[in-house]
Amino acid sequence: PEIGVFAREITTVDYAKQVGHFGLVDLTHKVAGGLDGVLEVQYISGLGAMPRAGAQYFQAVGDVGMYALATSSLTEPFYGEVVASVSYTPKLTPEFGLTFSVEDVTDLSSKGHDFSEQRIRAGVTIGDKLQVGAAGDVIELGEEGQTTYNLGGYVGLKF
Repeated sequence: PEIGVFAREITTVDYAKQVGHFGLVDLTHKVAGGLDGVLEVQYISGLGAMPRAGAQYFQAVGDVGMYALATSSLTEPFYGEVVASVSYTPKLTPEFGLTFSVEDVTDLSSKGHDFSEQRIRAGVTIGDKLQVGAAGDVIELGEEGQTTYNLGGYVGLKF
């Protein structure tokens, strides 16, 4: 109950058929309440593996979950990230429910704003593990905020 492991793997294919991959593995240790210390390794296509450290906080109130994570690179140059997420997952029956979530990821470096992404998901939950639904991502790159988007579906598996 004091130590956690979290992995996230996201592979995307954009409208130009460019494949990208983002992955991370977090090792967490409970500090107090919903606050944890975090050691993390991120992998991004073209950038490689980046070790990071920071803190996360999670709070659930009924069907609403709120999560925040702030990490910083452990190597030079400086690279920081803030993640904020809110989800709403009401159960309709014991085996079927709805799921809605909004997530923002913002990355900053010694150069300023590098990347932001807003992820919006709406779907159904089958059992306690499977989520399927519609997805929309809005991505801003660099200081100028060059914006792209990606619409599609998603499948989530909790285990």
